[in-house]
Amino acid sequence: MEIWFLWDGYEYEWSIDEGATWFVLGDSIQYPNFLEEFGEAAPPDIAEYAPPFASRTNDQDTLQIWPGIVARSSEGIAAHVRAPVNFEYGRGFVVIEGVIETDWWFGPLLVNLKFQKKGKPVVLRRDKPLLQVVPFSKKVYEQFESSDESTKSGLQALDQDEWRAYRDTVVRRMQTRTRLGDYAVDARRRRSR
Repeated sequence: MEIWFLWDGYEYEWSIDEGATWFVLGDSIQYPNFLEEFGEAAPPDIAEYAPPFASRTNDQDTLQIWPGIVARSSEGIAAHVRAPVNFEYGRGFVVIEGVIETDWWFGPLLVNLKFQKKGKPVVLRRDKPLLQVVPFSKKVYEQFESSDESTKSGLQALDQDEWRAYRDTVVRRMQTRTRLGDYAVDARRRRSR
């Protein structure tokens, strides 16, 4: 389903017929027929708690979208929700990145869209990805949070090893580059070892 949103700086409107008919978005909207489908599938005590397809947040310029994904991961794995890599959806909104610890939290995987243009329709198309979910080890940020290392600032903070690495990864490539994309080729070669 393709859905259009229009934001005037405060209110949202939505359309599923390419902007021919617009409806005001109150607090939230459901995907067509999903409430009934959820009610039939869920246990009776859960049946009335279907996640909304789109809902307003406390930030007037941010809309929360549920693309129909629920997530659970193995112990120690979290989900990084972000905009798709190397893909620009348009300038009408940006995806607010987030991390969800899906090893203990189970529920709808939501994405927040921060609208940037007032009075111009934003189209969420079914043939274009809205988000990317990247699983990663929670050890990565747990190690970072518990690290004693401080962040360096300024060029004077670079040591000889870092300047040597810069020389190898930047200067050498600039001097000997014969084609674009040599980083991608090198990265694939290193992974295949």
